[in-house]
Amino acid sequence: MASLLSPCGNWETLNSAINAGADAVYFGISGMNMRAKARNFELNELKKIVEITSKNNVIPYLAVNTIIFPNEISRMENILISASSQGINHIIAWDAAVLSKAKELGMNITLSTQASCSNAQSAFFYEQAGIKTIVFARELSLENIRTIKKELVEKKSKLKIEAFAHGAMCMAVSGRCFLSWELYGKSGNRGECNQPCRRKYIARDLETGKEVSFGRQTIFSPKDLCTIPILDKLISSGIDILKIEGRNRDPWYVHTVTKCYREAIDAVKNGTFNKELSDKLLSELQTVYNKGYHPGFFLGTPTSDDFSAIENNASSFRKQYVGKVKNYYSKINVFDVDVLSTGFNISDRLLITGPTTGVWEGEILSIQNSSHEAVESTVKGGSYGVKIEITGKIRTGDKVFILRQLP
Repeated sequence: MASLLSPCGNWETLNSAINAGADAVYFGISGMNMRAKARNFELNELKKIVEITSKNNVIPYLAVNTIIFPNEISRMENILISASSQGINHIIAWDAAVLSKAKELGMNITLSTQASCSNAQSAFFYEQAGIKTIVFARELSLENIRTIKKELVEKKSKLKIEAFAHGAMCMAVSGRCFLSWELYGKSGNRGECNQPCRRKYIARDLETGKEVSFGRQTIFSPKDLCTIPILDKLISSGIDILKIEGRNRDPWYVHTVTKCYREAIDAVKNGTFNKELSDKLLSELQTVYNKGYHPGFFLGTPTSDDFSAIENNASSFRKQYVGKVKNYYSKINVFDVDVLSTGFNISDRLLITGPTTGVWEGEILSIQNSSHEAVESTVKGGSYGVKIEITGKIRTGDKVFILRQLP
């Protein structure tokens, strides 16, 4: 059965992914990965990452999947040596310099989708070079994947197939986009993309200066990938690892998406995956950041209908900051909070996040004011005791948010 690989960019998202059921997590080191703008980890934090993941039987993957310039070779090698010495055995890469050093260190290498591997012959070449797992080019269909898997099995290859199952899509083939570099000098292939494709555009006649506005101005912005409705087909095609994109996303996103795909994978394994469950999970995925969903290339080449009609977030839910947990009484699931920003009502749902806590979401069961009187709502500036229905432990200093549906 396929395993689930979730993204993380800081301690909150790391623990969110673990709590939600990820089998593995992937992350970058500052300055050398395809999410340069994410809140990446530092070298001195690797030991703690290994301790946390080992304790939870989760595999840590280090992403060093950017292109490497000559003046970066030494830093890259130092990162790999340090990672290997501290117990990081899995790496995601595609630059030959990184692959060579990782092989020398005996690391388990996953070939990034940036390599655009799209057929069995290429896969065999990389396997001979020491690759253990390949994230094939994003534009492969399920039919393509089945064909490749069949050839791998016939030739007794030990390669594993990894594929993105959820998250942002690039308008360019396999992410080979230079639009951000052209407009802002920030290369998407160096993890610095400014995502100009997500914005709205108009066309201008260079001779007359007249402009035309498109009916849908986000002409370069694809909808996000979502494979929940066809997850059983992905697994039966031979995909070994299902990967969630989103190292720039917040803990709520990582937790929700990981939880939904965990439930779906387990249902496929147990023979209980059906449309009712798929619809329920898809509804949950609509609550977090998205630009609309489509199945990517898995069912065939996307059409114009698979481009987003919005510039920002399609979700009608937003989280609003409330304050921080002052005290937590675990035996009764009650915490104290000073409302610093947005008030909330007893019928609302709260989101609690923290570096060790990860994310917990739950319904408010009761509220008491500073005089220990039961109240139905809170106001900014007040101090309250809140009883909440959650399954995990929260901690003093954790951030408290309210989840609100937009009108």
